[in-house]
Amino acid sequence: MLLSTLIASKLFVVGLVSVRGDSMAPEIMGGASCLVTKLGPVTAFGYTLVNLKPQRDHRVVARPKGWKNYLIKRVAAASQERLPDAPWLKHWRLSKTAAGKRVRKAGIRCDAQGCHTQKDHVFLISNQLKGTSDSRLFGAVSHRRLLGRVAVCF
Repeated sequence: MLLSTLIASKLFVVGLVSVRGDSMAPEIMGGASCLVTKLGPVTAFGYTLVNLKPQRDHRVVARPKGWKNYLIKRVAAASQERLPDAPWLKHWRLSKTAAGKRVRKAGIRCDAQGCHTQKDHVFLISNQLKGTSDSRLFGAVSHRRLLGRVAVCF
């Protein structure tokens, strides 16, 4: 029993992360510790046991390109999914640079039907929208930049 638990934890568990800040409150409060499990292919002895992909409403730990720290955020749109309609999205789609060009965000494409994440990218959002950093700021995050999925916090 102990051996199977150790093997399972080695295959599926990334580790513990400490939470700083309240961007995911009230669900995950600052000061909490969270157990993180792997995303992507889980292999043993050269065989892929399971391929765990991030899905809408998963809580994940990510490090966006150019960021030093990891962030815990909720997946608002998984790979190739439509971004949820929201007031911030309408404002964002109408935003333009000083030169009059539309503002583009990494990993996102917009057309007449709406905005979608690109393949193997996720759009991450905070529970607290005011004063927080998420994909509204840095764009969609590549699957390669995800540390794992939050399993439980205490």
